[in-house]
Amino acid sequence: MKKKFHLKKVIILLGILVVAVAIMNQQKTKQLTYYNLAPSPSPTIKPIPLPANLTDEEKFILNPPSAEASRSALNKHAKIVAKLAKEGNILGINNCLPTPLVLQVKQGDQLTIKNGDSKHKIMFDEEHVYELPTNNSLTLKASFKYGTGDYGYVCEGSEGRRIVGFLHVIQ
Repeated sequence: MKKKFHLKKVIILLGILVVAVAIMNQQKTKQLTYYNLAPSPSPTIKPIPLPANLTDEEKFILNPPSAEASRSALNKHAKIVAKLAKEGNILGINNCLPTPLVLQVKQGDQLTIKNGDSKHKIMFDEEHVYELPTNNSLTLKASFKYGTGDYGYVCEGSEGRRIVGFLHVIQ
């Protein structure tokens, strides 16, 4: 009788452990989803190099840690993105180079992207891909799937593509 009782306790404890691990994994995934980075470059597209005039912090944010990176690495990146953020609602694009590098916008506000040269495609995430006509602008609502957070974006032009800047979306 005691063996059955102990076996039941072990089974119950294992069940609790499995549920706890599943909850922790789900919370870890939720914590990391705020890191809404644009898709990495396709192997068939040659990535363009970083501009030489960037500071070390600017270069650092354009090479973000992966979603599997340590919490401290993700936090360090997020802090530097927030530090470099410039308030506004206009993002300029010339030669796939943004001005400012990190634009701070409020969730739900209007955002204008001004393209100062040839046609480009800007990708914030799979739901926010925009064609920017030559020497034209596009106004959109800063309303993103994951709400507030940092959204790295890719500019696809004639030379290739890579993460070129960030939107720092606040409440």
